[in-house]
Amino acid sequence: MKVELFPFQKKAVYELRTRTAAALGMYQNTHIPQVISLQAPTGAGKTIIMAALIEDIYFGTENYADQPEAIFVWLSDSPALNEQSKQKIDLKANRIKFGQCVVIEDDSFDMEELQDGHIYF
Repeated sequence: MKVELFPFQKKAVYELRTRTAAALGMYQNTHIPQVISLQAPTGAGKTIIMAALIEDIYFGTENYADQPEAIFVWLSDSPALNEQSKQKIDLKANRIKFGQCVVIEDDSFDMEELQDGHIYF
């Protein structure tokens, strides 16, 4: 990340990474879809927390192997909010490459499957 996370943000990334690994293990064992969510107050840096988590998943950490093929789908009910989140990730995450964040537009989206290693908004 191009910014230093606050201690509470680092804790959130750590907890999310732990839950994500557990959910992946559960899915691999049961084939039951799993959901991980992040809730935090306005201004807590949810986008920064998620960008740090995505980097940790793509590039690995001392405790977890890298998963460069992971696919992320960023959902909100506002195209403007999606664009704002995409721009913040592009600006603040130093290991996520230009073009790795993809905006899905209803009228032009024609992919049958999402491509590995991308973040879709």
